[in-house]
Amino acid sequence: MDFNFTKDQDMIRETVRKFLENECPKEKIRELKEDDKGYDPDIWNKMLELGWMGLVIPEEYDGIGAEYLDLMIIMEEMGRNVFMAPFFSTVALCSLPIIKFGSDEQKKNILPGIACGGDIWSFALLESSVDYEATGIELGASPDGDGYKLNGTKLFVPYANVSGNLLVASRTGKKDNPEDGITVFIVDANSPGITTTVMPTAACDKRCE
Repeated sequence: MDFNFTKDQDMIRETVRKFLENECPKEKIRELKEDDKGYDPDIWNKMLELGWMGLVIPEEYDGIGAEYLDLMIIMEEMGRNVFMAPFFSTVALCSLPIIKFGSDEQKKNILPGIACGGDIWSFALLESSVDYEATGIELGASPDGDGYKLNGTKLFVPYANVSGNLLVASRTGKKDNPEDGITVFIVDANSPGITTTVMPTAACDKRCE
């Protein structure tokens, strides 16, 4: 079995590396650490034109339908560059769960906006326990008319300050097994009642409460 990268994957790596070196050198990274948004919209739009946001989104939703390993190569190069943008939160944390678990209607309404519309998303998971286990999810969600009302606080939500929508892990019921009774809601980040505050971090990345 051949574990080497294909020629196309080597080309992806070379293209991404040159793009990041040219568009986002270390001086630019230092500027973005002080920027209120924490990313450069012009660079974001160039990435969008290159098809990065829709790389693993199926073609039927305006994506490219590439392999997950191709996405891994892009994210590896972003890590090498210490690149600052809401790419991981949008593509990995949000589009992948929607691809796997979303309804057909949700996929049709959401994925094209990520793939070619430049939409920014984030996943609100952690709470005061800073526990990635199911026991750490206590934010409550109760029926309210035709929808639900969410009540609680999420911490260290990446790029929530610039996100248009959120995936929010909430608890809709108390069960013996803490993994039961958890629902992930799609939430408009500009809904009434939501406040977003950027938290100070050593990396100066945009982690929000």
